[in-house]
Parts: sequence; structure tokens; C-alpha cells
Amino acid sequence: MRPHSWRLVAIGTLTWFFLQAVHQFLPSIYARAIETLSVPPSAALVFLFLAPLAYLFVGSIDPAKLVLPLGLGVVALRLALAVTPGSDAILLFSGLTVATYLLYLPAHLLRGGNASAGIDAIGFALGFAADATARAIYFGSDPFASPSGLVPVLLVSAIAVFSLIRNRGESVSVPRRALERLGRRGVVRMVLLGLGLGAILALQVTLLAYPSVLARFVAVAQPAMTIAVFTGVGLGVGIVARGIRPSLAMFLLGNAILIGAVLDLALIGSAVLPLLVAIAELVIVADLSLLFRYLHLGSPTLRGAGLAFGVAGFAFIAYVFAFVLTLAYAFVPARTLWEGRLPLFLVLTALLATVSVVLFAWRSRLHDIRVEGAPGAIPRVLTGAVVILLVVATLGSLVAPEPATPSSSPIVVMTYNIHQGFGQDGVLGIERIAEVIRQADADIVAIQESDTARVSSGNQDAVRFLAVRLGYHEAYGPLTRDQIFGVSILSRFPILRWETIPLPSTEAERVMVEADVQIGVQVLRVYVAHFGLLDAERAVQADFVRQITSSAPSPRILLGDFNSVPHEYCPGTECSSNVYAKLTANWRDSWTAADPPPMESAGPTWPATAPTQRIDYVFVGPGIAVDFAYVPRNRLTEVASDHLPVVVRVVLP
Repeated sequence: MRPHSWRLVAIGTLTWFFLQAVHQFLPSIYARAIETLSVPPSAALVFLFLAPLAYLFVGSIDPAKLVLPLGLGVVALRLALAVTPGSDAILLFSGLTVATYLLYLPAHLLRGGNASAGIDAIGFALGFAADATARAIYFGSDPFASPSGLVPVLLVSAIAVFSLIRNRGESVSVPRRALERLGRRGVVRMVLLGLGLGAILALQVTLLAYPSVLARFVAVAQPAMTIAVFTGVGLGVGIVARGIRPSLAMFLLGNAILIGAVLDLALIGSAVLPLLVAIAELVIVADLSLLFRYLHLGSPTLRGAGLAFGVAGFAFIAYVFAFVLTLAYAFVPARTLWEGRLPLFLVLTALLATVSVVLFAWRSRLHDIRVEGAPGAIPRVLTGAVVILLVVATLGSLVAPEPATPSSSPIVVMTYNIHQGFGQDGVLGIERIAEVIRQADADIVAIQESDTARVSSGNQDAVRFLAVRLGYHEAYGPLTRDQIFGVSILSRFPILRWETIPLPSTEAERVMVEADVQIGVQVLRVYVAHFGLLDAERAVQADFVRQITSSAPSPRILLGDFNSVPHEYCPGTECSSNVYAKLTANWRDSWTAADPPPMESAGPTWPATAPTQRIDYVFVGPGIAVDFAYVPRNRLTEVASDHLPVVVRVVLP
């Protein structure tokens, strides 16, 4: 292989490791935020994304001497992350992996010179494609974060190390100047470059590069989004690999379509969205090649590159912070600043990305910037690689074995608040949730806080993972775009129809999912709800649910997290909403109907490690008999979520 080939492999594999670390680093910080319902001190670690600013103080170092040690540092830290137990260690090593990569990237780009800008953009895009492929195979989650992920980490690490060593001799002369010698125009140019790079990275990480995220975001079939993303990447890689000469008209049109794709995602979800996404991915590859090439305009310095990538890191964390707060706005100051603002943040980020690219495309007419094509047979090899990734990712997204239908009665039902996948130890562990459900052997599972495909939860599609891994049909509640706490249903029986019903809410929006499940010759109406935290809000929600469900056909069940304990266990005014009394006027509490052990010894479900409150329920309608009810409490359930599940066996009439 030629030096350009090893360069491409190096940046592609290390970018893949960077993405894996980001998908563990950000959720680790978020886990502490939802634990305290505030911005924790550990949130300051996001400033590791500003690591390239260190070059402002040590920018006289030769970039050629940094690439190999920093690249090997990324590999070593990623390996440490793979074998490190505990949330604190995951937070530390994932953050250090991010920081080391962001120090590596500007040195890598400068050492290769302007002729390598296209190769670097391709490698960056392929890193995203590889990550998306792995997640498609693993049903939307990250296989590298699973207990069996060490083997692929070792394999990719070996490839990365070999490519770094083979590419170590490539270098171009880079002047080492002080920041002052950049001049005002140079500083402005680096800041604009950083803003563009940061916005593109933010769009890719949160949305555009991941088919499972796109599919959940607007309820479009995942295979369609998979084909769209990889087709766009493939076309972009093919164009850049053959060399492009940017024209202002081309970049104006392409980036206008990119903004259109983001607008469609944020507001519409139209039938042409997959086509727009494909064009957007093509444009992003071309944009990256231009931005990477523009880094070399004039006399590039490590200090200048450090400034650009430091600004990129700042733009990225600012966007992610705003993105996450559109869901968690109820727990932070200035709620009105965030509530319902997700479309605005998406569009502003797309505009930020495109403005810098268009400005540089315009300036390229003055400086005759050309992105060099890849030498030799590389374009053909790249085309083959993208086709392979497309086929593998598409097949992975299509995997959904038909659940085995159990006998019609009795059936086991379960309700479980999975805390967005985060355990009591602060670790994002959807496999532990799967094991809890597997041990319960439930036929119908109601899940609350089943948030799907959010950057704060590592972009994992928790509902799809559980459905495919355990053999269930699925019904997911609000679109991810709505930024509402997820409510879902998993069923071994076919789900005939389902819909999401908004609940009257004064704080964070809450919903109820209604589904019809075919059980033998009967149709069971299933309701799953997640009530709010305020007494007055829950009272209104309880009245609303009574009104909605009172005329529902039988048989029917109501499950969920109602954030309320039975009224007889509410001294004083602690339960002024009296939710339990309102609901049991129309429903039977399966816990008391089954005559289980006393509530104090077995019934409480929250908090999981030392439960004192029974707030999770399975209510049954007329004619349904309850065989038994229990709350599984063991070492696994006490750590997997902040709630314990409730498992009930019922006999339909």
C-alpha cells in the first residue's frame, strides 16, 4: 500500500475510536446530571474538547514529531477504556481519548500538507461510516462498549498501530510561528474554520451520520436511512477521491440542500427526506475536504491549527449542551430558553456549518484551492469499501427475527422504568436491562424512560436493541425529535396498532402509549403511562387517563410509572393528588389483587438500591384474574436502573 493508503487507514481507525469514546464520554457526564437533576462538577470535563488550544502555548513543536506518539496514545487509551470497570474510570479514559485524538488531528493534518486534505476528509467520513455500520449490526447500540467488545477493539487497534507506523515517514515542512504572527485575518480565518468544523462534527455525531438515529428521529424505516447515509458517503468519497475544484455555485447549492435536509428533519419528516440526507452526507464529505484544505492556506502553523480545532471543540460542546437541554430543560435554569427549541438549534448549527464553507468556497476563487485526488487505485478500493459497509449496515438494519408467539393465557406482564439505560452505578448498560427482562420472561413489557437514539444516551436505539435481542414486537412512543421521555411496549404477541397520547403536562411533556395486542382470538388493549413529578400535574393526568380509558374495550391493562404511592402510605399532604385513589376507581391494582407479601417488605420499587416507595404499577381491567405479582430484587435489578420492575401473571377472561 502507498503512504496515502496508510494515512487514510490511520485517520479512519482513530476517528472511529474517537467516536466510540464520545459515545461513552458524553453519556457518562449526562448520567451524573440526571442523578442530581443539575449540572454536576464533572460537566467541566467537557472542556477536554478544547484540548487543541494547548497548542497556543506549545505551538513551536514540529507536528511530524507528534503524530505517532499521539496516535499511539489514542489507541492505548481506547484499549484502557475497553478493560476499565466503573463509571469514574469510563469517564476519565473516554475523556482522555477524546482529548488525545483532538490533539492528534491538527498535527496529522499539518504533517500531510494540502495535497492530503482530500484523503483526510475521506478517512474522517469512513470513520463515521464504520461506526454506523457497527451500530447497525448491533441493533443501534455500540458493540465496542459491550462485554464482548474487547476482541474488535484489539483488532482495530492492531490495524491502527500498523498504519501509524507505516505512515510515520510522511511529512511536510510546517513553519513554527507565534500566535501574534497569524495576524488579525489569520485569527479570524482560524475561528471561522473552527466554527465550521465544530458544527459539522455536531451534526454528524447527533444526527446525520447514524441511520438508527435518523429513523427514530422522524419515524422513517431504518433500512431507507441506512441506504441514504451510505449512498451519500459513497458518492462524496468517490468525488473527493478523484479530485475536485470547488466552485461557489456548487457549494452554495449543496449546502442549501444540507440546510433543507436539517429543516426537514427538524420540522417535517417528508417522504423525500432520505434523498435529502444522502445529498447532505455527500456535501459534508466535500465540505470537510475544503475545510481541511483551507487549513493550509498561507503559512499554516500548529498554533493556528490548535486555535481552529479548539474553537471546533467549543462549538461542538455548545451545540450538544443545547441539544441535551431541549430534553432536560425542566431541571435547569431558564427553562423557556430551551423548551421546544430543538428545531432552532438544529437549523442554527447547519447555518453555522454552511456559512463558513461558503465563505471559504468564495475565497477559493482567489487562491485557486484544489483538493487533490487520491493516487492510483485508491478510488476503486474506496468505492469497494463503501459498498461493503453499505451492504453490511443494510443487512444489519434489516435483522429483526419474528418473535415466537407464546400461549394465549396466562400471560406475564411487566412494567419497568429503565432510567434511559443508566444504572445506579452511572454506567450506560442496556445489556443489563435486557438481562433483567430476560429473567422475568415477560410476554408484554411496558418501558418508561426508554429514550431512543439521543446523543446523551450514546445514540443507542435501546428499544430496537431490546426487541431484536429478546425477540419482541415493539411500539415506541414519541418521536425522538419531540425530545420527550420515551414510553414503549415490547410484546411477544403481534401489535396490531399503537398511538402516542400526550398527557396534560405543566413541566416536562409526558405521554401515554395505547396499543392493541393480538393474544389468540382476543385483542388486549394495553396502556403505558409515565406521570410527572408535581402533585397537581399528576392529579390532572390521572383524571385524563381515567377519562381516556373508562370506555376502552375489555380486556385491558394499564401499566407504568405513576410517581405516586398508594394513599394509605401518604401521611399528611405528601400525596395531595391522590393519584392512586383516582386510578383504582376504574382499575384494580394487581399487587393487592394477588395478595402478595406486605408492601413494606416486597412492594416498593424506588429507589432501586433501598426502595421505600411503590410508584410502579400494573392495573388490570374487568374480568382479568391475577395469579401472582412480585418485584424482582437482586444484585442485577438493584444496579441496572433506579427503579425495580414489577412482574405480574394474569389470566384473560
